[in-house]
Amino acid sequence: DTQTKSRQANELITGAGAVLGALFGGKRSARSITNAVGSVASKRGQTASSSARKDTAEAKVQQTTDDLAALEQEIIDEVTAIDEKWRAVAEEVEPVAIRLEATDVRVTDVRLVWVPVD
Repeated sequence: DTQTKSRQANELITGAGAVLGALFGGKRSARSITNAVGSVASKRGQTASSSARKDTAEAKVQQTTDDLAALEQEIIDEVTAIDEKWRAVAEEVEPVAIRLEATDVRVTDVRLVWVPVD
């Protein structure tokens, strides 16, 4: 945006200088006047190009923002579906008490550890 405004200001200054130079320049030839007009037209083209690049960049930002919002909504929907599925599974779980018996316990290794206490 700044580049476009700068180019527009430069275009106006150059155009005004070319017109004043053509009117009050004295013995300016037709070629130098044509060159001045061509320079102004060239600067106008650069300004239009800069403005078009800005518009393209803004459109790209908007498209990317829309894509991001769609992706966020898709993730939210999928996480919600996963959460609902596992909540339903969790509700179906029934606790079962299992009683340990002496035959269920085996000691395979015995070690002594000294831990200093302050």
